[in-house]
Amino acid sequence: MVDSHGSRHDTYRSGPEGSPSRPRRCARPSSVVRPHTEVIPLPGSAPAEPSRDDGAPDQDLLVDLGVAVSSPRAGLTVLTVRGEVDALTAPRLATALDELMSGPDDHRVALDLQGVTFLASSGLGVLIDTARRAARDDRTLVVVATARAVLRPLEVTGSAQLFTVVPDLTAIPGP
Repeated sequence: MVDSHGSRHDTYRSGPEGSPSRPRRCARPSSVVRPHTEVIPLPGSAPAEPSRDDGAPDQDLLVDLGVAVSSPRAGLTVLTVRGEVDALTAPRLATALDELMSGPDDHRVALDLQGVTFLASSGLGVLIDTARRAARDDRTLVVVATARAVLRPLEVTGSAQLFTVVPDLTAIPGP
C-alpha cells in the first residue's frame, strides 16, 4: 500500500503456516505532526508547585537516625540504632561508631540494630569498616539483630562472617 506521501507500507503480514494473518501497525512518516494535547487539571486539584533546586535537602524527605550509647555491664559498650540506615543517615552512623571506637578501650562493642528498618549498601559499608577497625584494634564487635532488613544484606554480601550476630543483648558472650 502506498500512502499520500508516496511511502510504501505493508498493512498485513503472513503468519506461520496455517495461522491467520495478523494486522501490523504501519510506521508513521516522520513528517506527521501529532496534535498538541492540553493538560486539564482535575476539579479540586491544585497546580504543581515548582521544585526547589537550591541543593538543600527537602526536610520532609529526611529520615532521622536515632543513636544512643549505653554500658549495660562492665567491659561492654552498646550503640543502639533506630531508623533507616541509608545514604543520608550512614554518615551519622559512621560518626557515632568512630566516636565509640575511639573512646574507652572496652574490649567488647555491641551494635544493637533491632530498631533498624532498612540497611542500604552505604550503611553496610560503615558496618564493614567498623568490623575491620575492631579486628585491627583487637576488639570484639557483636551485632544484635533479628530483622530481615538487617540480616539479609549481611548474608547476601557475605559480610555476616565479619560479626558475631546474636538475637538480643542477653546473648552477648562474656561477663
